[in-house]
Amino acid sequence: INSELLLIKISAENDERAKVLKTAQIYGAKVLNEGAKSVTLELTGQSKDIDEFIHHIARNEILELARTGMTALTAGDDTINS
Repeated sequence: INSELLLIKISAENDERAKVLKTAQIYGAKVLNEGAKSVTLELTGQSKDIDEFIHHIARNEILELARTGMTALTAGDDTINS
């Protein structure tokens, strides 16, 4: 089982805010914070999906971005040590 975490702050003033929030909804991103001029989002998923989201949302200015890279655990009852 693997996943990646993205935290991203996007410029979102006036009429652009609705577009940013709609894109977030389409991709299943969670709104963590709404400032007067920006929106901070969280998205988890596969790297290709994160890349696609960033490409799509980058129509607005990306103010800050952090991603974990792929993290993984063994599926089922097995553990990495067994």
